[in-house]
Amino acid sequence: MLGMTLKSLTSSRKIIDIINRYGHCISYQGIKELEKLKQRILLLNNPVNAQKRLKKNPALFTGVAYDNFVETTNGKDTLHDMVGIIYQNIEANTIEESEVPEELNMSETSITNNKNNLPHSTKKKKGEEELLKPYLPKRFHHILKNPKMMSELQSTIDDTEIIHSTNSQLYTEINNTWMISHVIQLPDVPMWVGFNTRIYNNDRPQQLISYLTPINASPTSTSIVLETMQQSKKIAEDLRQCCIQVTCDLAIAKVAFQIQATEKPKFDNLFIHLGPFHIMMAYFKAVGKVISDCGLTNIMAESSLLTNGSVNGFLDGKHFNHCKRLHPLVALGLKVLNFKSFLQHDNITLTDDIIEEVKRLQNCETSSFHIENEDLKKLMNNYNISKQRCLSGEHGKA
Repeated sequence: MLGMTLKSLTSSRKIIDIINRYGHCISYQGIKELEKLKQRILLLNNPVNAQKRLKKNPALFTGVAYDNFVETTNGKDTLHDMVGIIYQNIEANTIEESEVPEELNMSETSITNNKNNLPHSTKKKKGEEELLKPYLPKRFHHILKNPKMMSELQSTIDDTEIIHSTNSQLYTEINNTWMISHVIQLPDVPMWVGFNTRIYNNDRPQQLISYLTPINASPTSTSIVLETMQQSKKIAEDLRQCCIQVTCDLAIAKVAFQIQATEKPKFDNLFIHLGPFHIMMAYFKAVGKVISDCGLTNIMAESSLLTNGSVNGFLDGKHFNHCKRLHPLVALGLKVLNFKSFLQHDNITLTDDIIEEVKRLQNCETSSFHIENEDLKKLMNNYNISKQRCLSGEHGKA
């Protein structure tokens, strides 16, 4: 008990090894085996309530996510475990079928002992395709009859993504309002994410989230990744999903893509993709390529935003916390300088009416966001024109 308590409180293997040498607790490996045994007993005797409430409804969006769990804070002497979650939308107006049976034991035992399990039928019930169609774009309707993953992007003529001018104009006005709020130095104005969160109408459905049983093994091992893919496929079959999203980090995704290509078409109904963390890291690296050697990092270092030793990590997108904090600050600073240059070039002064209108828009929700002051509308329109000229190179390289 002492060893399991210390592991839970400190997440440190070093402390457990020290206590074990004095004979006060069992070894670290022994603690992990006890935890694994306890998890299996809990799943057999008392299944998680969230898993019991998952619906076998193909109209409810369902997905799984896997990640590695780091045991220590500094990364030294760590053992990585594979940790997974399953999530499903909760919608009151959907037709719900029977709940998931308790036999759906979403753990490693349900896969390693698959020989004793009955085969899962992949045949869809009559009417299931019609139930799914309203929730999928037309270009994906063929997947319902013949699920197939394509290795290349398929372009369609009749169904293309169109950015509506009204939505584009709305969010341009919101971004300009946020930027002008910093120009006139209004108090308590958050950064871009906080500002949009405050006015955003969140009408997305709630989700039911349940933890899968951790697998006490290296998450990048080929056998473990294969096991998680089989687990995801079984979850999709039991919940009657024609396909399912599988979110994982880069190291796991590399192995999963290789297995998916080798075992084709066994895992074609798994949509394996990276999580937002790695996508943001890739975006930060792309931005770093653009701003490298332009002198911007020198200004950041002189402004004490960034130390000289962290410049390369910032440009390569490796220091996520630095990038997440500094990129919005730098973008805001450039926007403010560009807007002040526009005001100075056109000899424009922000009147009290414009400032009051900007103050009023601070707490307007997206659904009711509307600029009533004509001077502010004209100012934003002229600024957008000036910004496009700047981006096109009329004032020099940009």
